[in-house]
Parts: sequence; structure tokens; C-alpha cells
Amino acid sequence: MKNIPWSQSKRSAFTLLEVMISVVIISVVILALFEMRGNSNLVFFQIKDKTKANQYLSFFIGQNDFELENKKISMKNLTTDFELDSELRREFSNTKIDIKYIELQSIDMKKYDEGSEMIFEIGSTNIKVKNTSASFMRIKLQ
Repeated sequence: MKNIPWSQSKRSAFTLLEVMISVVIISVVILALFEMRGNSNLVFFQIKDKTKANQYLSFFIGQNDFELENKKISMKNLTTDFELDSELRREFSNTKIDIKYIELQSIDMKKYDEGSEMIFEIGSTNIKVKNTSASFMRIKLQ
């Protein structure tokens, strides 16, 4: 058997350092994937909550009663005029919403026409459900 220096001989295995570096690299990649998954789940649940708030807002828009401003009510009270299945009604009976109305501007038409009795009111209605909310602008004539 020839006496070959170690640096010139062929290696048949990885060194411990090479194995440790590859394990660290794989661990970093796996942690990055878990973080991406966690972030996507968070975004998914935020979108789900926002979609529900927008759906609840559509029930409010269907109401002709504007006395619901600045009140805390249940969705069951808000949807009395709508035909809903019993499962949805059960879900709505446990869902509380907070309705806030903010008057942004009021325009009295007497300033422009002395015989006019009309008043335009521009406002924003905000519906808050749990930890999300939705809002819309509206104009009232008085």
C-alpha cells in the first residue's frame, strides 16, 4: 500500500462540519416556510372577518330605519325583514354589532334658495363586529 498524503487522498464521506452546516441551512429554510404559513393564515382570517363585516353591512343598507345609528344591537334584530335559513339566524342571534354614525357635513338649501326647506346631510356609518369593521358613506335628505 502506498503512502499517500491525507490532502491528496480521495474522501469517501462528509466531514462533521459540512453536515452541521447543511443541517443549519435546512433548518433556516424550514423556519422560513413555517413563518410564511403563519402569515398567510393570519391574512386569511383577517380577510374572512372583513368579508363578514361587509356582508353585515349589506343587511344594514337594506334597512329603511335610520334609528339604528349609534347603537349596539344583535344581527338578529337587524335582519328581521330578510328571509334567512334557521342556521344563519342562530349565528346572527349571537353576533353583536356596534353601529356608529358620524355627520360629516350638512348643507342647508336655504342659503341658496330662500323658499327651500331641504337639508342635505352627508355622513359615514361604521359597523364594528368583533375585531373588524366596515363603513359606507350616505346622504340623507331632510
